[in-house]
Amino acid sequence: MSTGELKDDYMFYYFLYAIWAGFSQVTTRAAFQTEKHAKIFLGAIFLLYIGLIFATPFTSDTVRYLQYLNSISTESLFGAISGVRWEPGFVVYQWLISVFTTSPIIFIGLTISIMWVMLVTALRKVAVWHFIPLIMFGYFSFFIYFNITTNIIRQGFTVHLLLFMIIYLWKNDYKKAIVFFLAAVTFHTSALIAGVLFVIKKFNIQLKYIIAVTALSALVMVTGLNTLFLEFAGSFLGGGIGDRLLRYSSEAILERYDGEINRLDFLVFTLAWAGWGLWFLSRHLKDDLFYHWLVKSYLMLSSIFMVLGFIAYSDRIALYAWFLIPLLLFYPVTKMPGPEKNKYVIGGIIICAGMFFVFEVWEYFQRLWFII
Repeated sequence: MSTGELKDDYMFYYFLYAIWAGFSQVTTRAAFQTEKHAKIFLGAIFLLYIGLIFATPFTSDTVRYLQYLNSISTESLFGAISGVRWEPGFVVYQWLISVFTTSPIIFIGLTISIMWVMLVTALRKVAVWHFIPLIMFGYFSFFIYFNITTNIIRQGFTVHLLLFMIIYLWKNDYKKAIVFFLAAVTFHTSALIAGVLFVIKKFNIQLKYIIAVTALSALVMVTGLNTLFLEFAGSFLGGGIGDRLLRYSSEAILERYDGEINRLDFLVFTLAWAGWGLWFLSRHLKDDLFYHWLVKSYLMLSSIFMVLGFIAYSDRIALYAWFLIPLLLFYPVTKMPGPEKNKYVIGGIIICAGMFFVFEVWEYFQRLWFII
């Protein structure tokens, strides 16, 4: 069977879940409004998701993680942490698994299962069960979610932990927010950039000022003025953070990244979703405190990405903002009445399908080796 035939055959499953997710939102039948239905949907789509992941070849990053998993199986915890430059939280996670098994299948399966449960748990803090399948379908359609579970696993854990941080900041539960923030940093030090959200929340900085910061950040990215940030990054930030910025803007790293910096396609994509969030906030959710905070968080994290757009792998900085996109997309429908909600549900699913094809998520389906 040719690759094209595989794609055509297995696209059926994506659109089956798209129809299921949409119908469960627009129908008035009570059976589709229950927690039981939501869990059935989530279980079914997770089975497809895990099949897609296992059908995908391991990336170089994942291969390194698996090699280290095997090598630390006879090490002490201290020896495991001191033997690699990765952040200690992820090494502890690997070491705990290695105590019982070094099976790549179990490691990957457990990892994506934990992330899935973390995401559902976080979403339940901002939406009722009925809407969780729709939001999770948004993540299922998004290229980022496949990337964090098949490639950049450390940041995969980090973005899930930061989502909890953002939610607890909205709830003004600073203690829990700090715990999740620190946990995120132990999996990837780049999570430190999210610390700015504590300042935004604590001092209740108004949205108009954050919009101004976003606009200015976009301007310096377009003009390339953000490269001036390098001149004082080392002295201002100090230590490992400044050194890491210098390393990721070096010629050697940039060549490995194909030499592209300040990518305008990343900028346009980021600003498009900023516009989406601001439009819904002004038209439909003026009094919704969570969406107001979500938009603030997205704009601020996006601004940091724009300022750092000159480094290699800047999309991994943008990831902290982009991970919020499915929530920006579908959270508004959780607050809308039936007739008005329905058109946005359908429109949102069409947008998901568009991203599914534009960002080539369908390629994962080409490798699917079983039928649900």
